[in-house]
Amino acid sequence: MTSTRPTPRELTVPAALMTLLHTADGRPYQRFGPAKCTALAELAELSVSKVLDIDGDLILGARVAVSDRGWVSALADSLGRATAARPVQIRHWLRRRSGAYAEHRDRAIADGVLERGRSRVLGVPYRTTRVTPEVRDRVIADLVNPVCDDPRIGALAAIVVGADIVSVLDLTAEEREQAAVKASAADRLGAVGLSAPMAAALATVGYLSLTGS
Repeated sequence: MTSTRPTPRELTVPAALMTLLHTADGRPYQRFGPAKCTALAELAELSVSKVLDIDGDLILGARVAVSDRGWVSALADSLGRATAARPVQIRHWLRRRSGAYAEHRDRAIADGVLERGRSRVLGVPYRTTRVTPEVRDRVIADLVNPVCDDPRIGALAAIVVGADIVSVLDLTAEEREQAAVKASAADRLGAVGLSAPMAAALATVGYLSLTGS
């Protein structure tokens, strides 16, 4: 039977990130700051979609109603008041998006990227969020593929390496190095769709924000 599940290049940056953020027992890795990682992935998606105007660590404006994805348009609308005279700092915007993980987790479940389940700890039931293995495997394959230059995978690499999510992906040393190359390739990312300022933000402001600074 042919799979109807999305391929990595059909996923948004937040949806692809969802495949890498969960433990084997179905809970998000709290040490990676799932809300901030997801909010940073949202920002990367808006940049890849050419919705945002960014200069360094500042959002200077957003184009509204340029996407058929409702959440992209909603976030663009929320940033529509940003101007060169009244910019929005990326780190402040990331803090405002405390619900980003829960929102994209639920979207990923609806889209078949994640699966809901139930488990117990000391007899107490809790809901689990398990990754669809074939989608996760394809995301990781693109993440470490040297010839994959998709801007969303490049943005994902920047987040995954910056937050050290690579440490739980069971990658070889060569694969980790390839992910690191993608994460640091700001010029190349700019050439295929992710703006150089956005790539720089992923490498600086985003990483600092993940650590709570």
